[in-house]
Amino acid sequence: MEAFLAYCKVNGIKVIAFEPPFTASVVERIEAKGEKYQYMNEISSRIFDVFEKYQFEFYDYSDVANLGCGADSFFIDGFHGSEVVYIKMFQDMIQQGSCLELYCDIG
Repeated sequence: MEAFLAYCKVNGIKVIAFEPPFTASVVERIEAKGEKYQYMNEISSRIFDVFEKYQFEFYDYSDVANLGCGADSFFIDGFHGSEVVYIKMFQDMIQQGSCLELYCDIG
């Protein structure tokens, strides 16, 4: 990933990444398994550190309950959000100051 991000930085390519969303029930099951899925809690921070090094954007949307769309009904299945989920993620990125703001108007 570092080689890819370094290449993008040198060539003026902007990179925006996110950890994909899970339903609330999947998040609960992952948390209930404790140590077995501990690596899931480490993914975001490790990726964030690399993205921060190259000054690119990374967002953790593994749990989208804070966006008001973590319920199973907002998902196609436990691992694939509906268009509502991804719109809310996009809006959140804009509100956090993403460079995507230059290319859209969510007003």
